[in-house]
Order: sequence, then C-alpha cells, then structure tokens
Amino acid sequence: RGVGVVAADGEVREFAGKPSFLYWDPTDPDGILVAPLDRPRIEGYRLTGDGLEEAGSWRVEDTVNATFSPDSRWIGFHPISRNGRPRLGVFRAVDRVTGRTIDLHREGFILGGWWPGGRIMAGRRASEDRSLWEPESDRVSPLFDERVEADLLPPDVDELYVDPLVSWSPDGRLFAVRVSYAFSRSDVRNAILIGRHTGRMIALVATAERWVETPTWSPTGHEVAYIVRGGGKKGHERAHLEVFDAESELRVVVAKHISDVWWASWSPDGRWLLVDDWTRDRWLFLARDGSQRIQYPRLGDNPIWCCPSSPPIGFTEGVC
Repeated sequence: RGVGVVAADGEVREFAGKPSFLYWDPTDPDGILVAPLDRPRIEGYRLTGDGLEEAGSWRVEDTVNATFSPDSRWIGFHPISRNGRPRLGVFRAVDRVTGRTIDLHREGFILGGWWPGGRIMAGRRASEDRSLWEPESDRVSPLFDERVEADLLPPDVDELYVDPLVSWSPDGRLFAVRVSYAFSRSDVRNAILIGRHTGRMIALVATAERWVETPTWSPTGHEVAYIVRGGGKKGHERAHLEVFDAESELRVVVAKHISDVWWASWSPDGRWLLVDDWTRDRWLFLARDGSQRIQYPRLGDNPIWCCPSSPPIGFTEGVC
C-alpha cells in the first residue's frame, strides 16, 4: 500500500504509495530508495518531520531486476527492447550522482550482480554456469576454483547451479549464495555456498532437497542467516531459520515453524533477527541464539532493518 517506517520507540509512520520495493539508502541514514512496479525509474526520498521529501529520480527501464553497485552510486539493469523483453547481453548502468548512462556489452551473457574489483557476474544463456566479467579488459574468468569445488561437493555431482543473487558480508571479504547441485535430473539438492571475494569456496551448507531462501549476513561479518522451507503441502508454514558461523562452521537452528519468506533481516548490532511470519499475521523478532522471541503486529511485506540495511541494497528479491 505504500511506505512504512517503524521507529525504535514503536512509532509507526505510513506514507501512501503504489506497490514498490524499498531499500535503505547506504549514503543517507534518513534516505529511502523506492523501486516502483509500474514506473520505469528508481526514486529517492528523505524522511523529514512531516513526511517524505523527494531527493532524486533515475530512469531505469527494468525496476524489477535493477541492482545497485556496492557503494549504491550505480544502478544496473538490462534495457528493455521494443517487444518488452530484456536485451540480454547489454548491461546498462546509471550514475546516481551525475545521471550519466553507459552500456556494457557482452554478447551471449545474461549479466547479473556487481562484484568487487569492477567486475560483473554473468551467466551464459545456454546454461547456468556463472562467470566473472571485467568490462575494461573484456576478460571472463570462472566464478569458482574447480579444485576447491571438487573438495566441497560430493564426487558424483553432475551440475552446479548458482543463483545470480549474491549476499556480501559487511567488509566485502565473504559472500553467500544459494546453489543447487544435481546428481541426475530427478535428484537435485540445495545448499548455501560460502566463499571469498577471490572466488574461493570455503563452505557448503547443505539443506538436502529442501528449498533454501536468500542468505543475509550479520553485521559481525561472519554469521549468515537463511530460511529453509518445510516439507509437504504446507511447507510454507513450517519453515525454519538457521544461522551458520563461517569461522567456527557451527550451524544453529534459531526458530522452527515460521513462514517461508525470502530473508531474515538482522538488527544493526547483530543481536536480533526479524522475520515476516505472514502465515500467522505477525512479525517475529528472534534473538540470534534463539533464546527469545517477540511477536509484533504485522505491518507489511519484506521488512528491512535500517542502518546498515539488512539485507543490503544489492538485493532485488521480492520485487515481482
């Protein structure tokens, strides 16, 4: 229905609007970036005493899949052709500061998220293989080191599918991403893959045949939270929340019997997680160790804790 902001003292402020996806602007603690579903632009606003004040607007033809650079200065997307479809092989970037637009071309690739070092994750149209593309040198390199991949994956895996949505730790050293690996067409398993910015994989957190949602990093930089869907017809009501420590490799179930949602949002101090438990019409605040839970009236979809935002701004999940 619009934009909602909840203050630490419980005050709720609602601002009318149309269906949109919201980001906290990392360049401004009072800034909100809005990706409308019905308008070809990203809009910026600032929270003021009386409401929302417009702070900028940038033409983006595909707001559903728009992705922000790590510093939020650039907005990237596939431009839309006359037939209404994304022009795969072209990655358009808009500079939020100057308004300048540049096109990066790489024929045969579906261009995805931003990567450190001026690189972009890309996938070939004919497969789900993910690569890193450096536009300046036009160099393409494998996303992962095959030797490390062989050490972590079971030996009889035929294919590895990597989700284009990558979650970065606050210091940019580690990433987490959803993966599926197949032994055969009828035997597919899911997992969270943890790796370094160099592309080296360090851990594979398997969830078997259960679907796993988008991972989010704690502000501490070494813990990642993710939601695993439950089994059966009502699996969306019987999901559970886990936290994996990339340093100790300890895996903890924080909560069971919650709704299957895209993510869990971390508080800025790393002590709490917020889950939209929509099947029970509530929000749940969960202590990181699972020792406490606080129910709160459900105010809307996809809550994102502020400052720093969790999940980070690069996420595009949930828009469509």
